[in-house]
Amino acid sequence: MTGFQRTFLVSRYHPSGTIKHHPKKLIRTRYGVHLQRIMFKFAKFILAALALSFSASAISQAPTIVDKTAMLQHVEHRTWPLYPDEARYMLYEGTVVLDVRVGTDGSVEQAKVVSGPIPLRQSAIDCALRWIFRPFLKDSQPIVVSGKVSIEYQLNKSTPSVTEERKSMQYESAIDTCKSSLADANNYKQAALDRKSAANLTSNFSPERRCADKVEADVYTAWSLVNSGDVKSGLEYVSKAVEIVKLGFCANSRTSSVYYTRAAIEEKLSDMNAAEADLAQTVIYARKAFDECLKIQFDSPEKPKQLLINSLRAHAQILDELGRSSEAKNRQREADKLQE
Repeated sequence: MTGFQRTFLVSRYHPSGTIKHHPKKLIRTRYGVHLQRIMFKFAKFILAALALSFSASAISQAPTIVDKTAMLQHVEHRTWPLYPDEARYMLYEGTVVLDVRVGTDGSVEQAKVVSGPIPLRQSAIDCALRWIFRPFLKDSQPIVVSGKVSIEYQLNKSTPSVTEERKSMQYESAIDTCKSSLADANNYKQAALDRKSAANLTSNFSPERRCADKVEADVYTAWSLVNSGDVKSGLEYVSKAVEIVKLGFCANSRTSSVYYTRAAIEEKLSDMNAAEADLAQTVIYARKAFDECLKIQFDSPEKPKQLLINSLRAHAQILDELGRSSEAKNRQREADKLQE
C-alpha cells in the first residue's frame, strides 16, 4: 500500500487494543477526538507559514535599481545579437532598450523590452539573456539588481566598442529627458533645448556608427525648434541629418523621410525651389525602398509603398505651385496608379 493510498484509510483503536484500518471512515482515538479535523487545522497553519516564507523570500529578492552606467561597468561577457532575417529584409535598424534583472551570481534572470523596433525585440532579449555581469555587491554581499541595457542593430555594420557604448548611454539619458519635456505639449522651447542637447551628443559617435540615432535626434530637434518658432534653426538641424544620410549608412526609407522633412521646413520658409529639389530626392529614395521590398519578395510592402505614394503626391503639389503642371500630372498619375 502506498503512502497516497493510506491517506484514504482510517485507523482507530479497536476495543481489543489493536489498530485496525477502515476505509472511508473518520479517524478517531479512544478519546473521540477527530484526528482528521486536527490534521486539517494543522494544514492551514502549514500553508500559511509556507505563504509567509515565500512572501519573505520574494521581498528579500526584490531587485535594487541601478543606472545604465553601472550596468555597463559590470558587464564581464557580452554576446552580440543575430540580425533577424525579416528585420533585415524590412530594412529595420535602431536600438532596443531592455530592462534586465541580474541575479546574485551575475547571470541574467530576466529581460523585458522597454523600447525599440518590434522586429528586433526578441533577438535582443535572446542576446541579453546570454550576457554575464560581475555580481553587484551591497555590504560585501551579492544582490539582485535591475537596470537598462541597450542593444544596437545597424545594417552591414560591425559591433560597437565599449567606449562607444558609454557615449551611447549618455545619449540615451539625454533622450529620456527629451521625452519628459515633449510630454508637455505647451513647452516646445524646453523640448527644443533638450533635443539640441541630445543631438549634440551624437557628434561623439564615429561617422558610420549610430546613424539612425543621429538622424532621429537631428530631425526631432528640427521639429521641436520649428514648433517653438525658430524655423531657421530647425532647418540647420535637419540639414545635419541630410548630410548624415548622404554618407550612405542609412536605409533608403529613412533617407527619404529626412529629405521629406527638410522639404516641409523649406516650404515654411517659402523656399519653394529648395523644397522641390528635396522632394525629388524623397521620391528617388522612396522608390528605391519600395523596389528593394519587391526584389526580395517581402510579404507586406505596404509601408514603403505608401511612403512612395505620399512622396509622389507631395512632389506633384509643389510642382503644380511652381507652374510645372505637366510634371505634376505625371507624378499624380503615378501615385494614383500605385494606390489602385
